[in-house]
Amino acid sequence: MNSIQLCFVLFIFQSIVFPNLDDAIDLFLESEIAIIQGNTDIALLYLHKAKNIYPDSPTIYKSIAEIHQNNNDLFNALENFLKAYELNKNDKKLQFKLIEIYKV
Repeated sequence: MNSIQLCFVLFIFQSIVFPNLDDAIDLFLESEIAIIQGNTDIALLYLHKAKNIYPDSPTIYKSIAEIHQNNNDLFNALENFLKAYELNKNDKKLQFKLIEIYKV
């Protein structure tokens, strides 16, 4: 199988397994724009919609956690950092974030 065929197979697989992945990515990008604009409530709304579409994304949970952490909502920050870590135990930055929350 050449690289073009492999890319096509991966694209088809992704479309079957995650049919709305593009929607989740769009919502995540909208949340990043909202954060830049200082609209964290809107960002959280977009992120929760993205999480409902793609609940296995540690990046989405990490972004939700960071917003909560910046708002001093440590309970929700911890909950979301833990979920992100559960989905990606190899992320060293998440490990440091968890330690940082536990120190408070």
